[in-house]
Amino acid sequence: MMRKKRIINNYIIILLICVVTGCSGTLFGYDNLDSLYKNNIRNMDISVYYNTTDGYITSTVKNVSSTFMTNLNMSMECEYNNGNIITDIHSLSNLKAYFYKNVVFQIDYDKCKSLVLKYIYYPQEDGGFIYTDRFGSYPIPVSNDIPVDGVLVIK
Repeated sequence: MMRKKRIINNYIIILLICVVTGCSGTLFGYDNLDSLYKNNIRNMDISVYYNTTDGYITSTVKNVSSTFMTNLNMSMECEYNNGNIITDIHSLSNLKAYFYKNVVFQIDYDKCKSLVLKYIYYPQEDGGFIYTDRFGSYPIPVSNDIPVDGVLVIK
């Protein structure tokens, strides 16, 4: 009986550790990624990683549930040594449903002479958003509804 109780307690402790690390924003499974760029734009956090195993580039949009983005368009542009440019475009919608959103760009980092991530995101049309965390939801007004765009030069 005592052994069974100890096993149950161990499972509860493991479950609590998983919940706490998950809520604090720990990304699992990214030990083979080298960070290329990190940019914090207002409440939006874009990180770009290079996957050393597969040779592809992963961009992670973090904490999007706490921003006022509804749509995010991202494109990764790679220029080769011979001058050719390839672009991989991703369009994300309903971003408030995700805490993390990963985008894998099918571009080989090592073959790129220059690498640029372009993005544009659109606020909600109603001029506000609902900030949601694990304790509740709170309406927060947004001062404008103008799309925001930018460029992250990676190399």
